[in-house]
Amino acid sequence: MKQGTRPAISRASIYKPLTVFTKRLTNYSFLCCDTFSECVISALGDDSGHLFLMDTDIDERKFLNTEIGVSSSAIFDVCWLTNSLIGIASGDSNVYLFDVFKGEFTQRRGHTKSVRCVKHAAGRVYTGGSDGKVFCWDVRSKDPVLELNFYPRGHKMVSALELNREEEYTIYGTATPGTILNTWDLRYTKRGMYISEQNSIANAITNSIYHKDRHIYLLLSNSGVLRLTETGTFMNYVQPGSTYGVSHGKIDYSAHLDLVLAGFANKVVVFDAKYTHLACTHDIDPINGLNCIRRNNFLTYDEYGRVTIYEMVFKETQVQII
Repeated sequence: MKQGTRPAISRASIYKPLTVFTKRLTNYSFLCCDTFSECVISALGDDSGHLFLMDTDIDERKFLNTEIGVSSSAIFDVCWLTNSLIGIASGDSNVYLFDVFKGEFTQRRGHTKSVRCVKHAAGRVYTGGSDGKVFCWDVRSKDPVLELNFYPRGHKMVSALELNREEEYTIYGTATPGTILNTWDLRYTKRGMYISEQNSIANAITNSIYHKDRHIYLLLSNSGVLRLTETGTFMNYVQPGSTYGVSHGKIDYSAHLDLVLAGFANKVVVFDAKYTHLACTHDIDPINGLNCIRRNNFLTYDEYGRVTIYEMVFKETQVQII
């Protein structure tokens, strides 16, 4: 701490995760999860093509869940589009829209290979696939309204998508081999033309990408968590990489705690976006990813079809002073 400055507590060091609830919902591996921001309903997808809707109300202890068959292929990503509509990225190359109230599905065709990720902003849906393409959809139309590309056109798979949370006209996407980060500015879109910038970031694949306070965070397949500027310039490692490879993981933000969480393998990395050098790593049971659900709780899902809810509780040990 510098002399003459007021001391501050690293809030990431205050908390530790404590298991509240765990339940096995399926015999298959959960690959993704998204929770609607205004309620406690989480949508999960597994590798057998089933969608699960789970009530994660900690106070009521209900934990009700519904299983819905979507396709015979894996569900790689899900995203709440509205309070009644869920976007589903399927391994059968289709994008599915599920109306929760009506219990009905509609299909969107465009990708030629599996759809790996889905995001939503400003009434539009964005999807990335193993065909190396990113499509922008209007939910009222069956065909994509815009195609966004990586250059040169030879990248194998779009591994993750993210939207600028301050400027919804800016889209970030990562593609293989390694991590190729592309930024698209859709303000200048006209007849398929747009401004884009591309950077080669790392040799490892990006499993998850998150935008927060003018910075981009990448969770890599080598267990590393990187912080970049919005232009893709490397700043620092929040979590150093290792030789231990992971094929799944997710970064999410807890608005209640004002902390960023990254879950992968048997780790949860917790950090304050203002003090990324003071990240705290906690050991938990092996997971495929996590999702912040409400207050100081987060949900994890694993390859054995289990869902576990954790509560971030105060530590009894000394906290870090900045």
